[in-house]
Amino acid sequence: MKRLNPETQKPFKRHDTRGKDNKVFFAYTRDLKRDGFFKEIWLSPESMAKQLVNNATINRRAYTRKSKRLPRNSVSFFRMYPKAKLDYYKLLAELESYPDTPYNDLVEMLDSGNLKVLQLLNVTIPG
Repeated sequence: MKRLNPETQKPFKRHDTRGKDNKVFFAYTRDLKRDGFFKEIWLSPESMAKQLVNNATINRRAYTRKSKRLPRNSVSFFRMYPKAKLDYYKLLAELESYPDTPYNDLVEMLDSGNLKVLQLLNVTIPG
């Protein structure tokens, strides 16, 4: 069972602060204490800042790994158009090296001439 925050009468949420020592709540663990509540992880503000940067780095790396995979809805399309698959990977590499590449330049780089490749890139890399 989660212990309640005395100020809000709701379970602690990330970034709640503890008044006596200014520690910041990070998370509950799965381990139970003797009183029946889950153990809590409290961090100093400096440690919390480091942890948030670390989490952002981990998420960015996971996103990069996932973005190199083919989108689910593209498998049958790339079976029919193998040249478009090569275009997809070429454009993906271009966007990794030069993220601000204009849309018109990407269209010119298409060897297959199939604009659906760009739609699939938008599915994979939003924005």
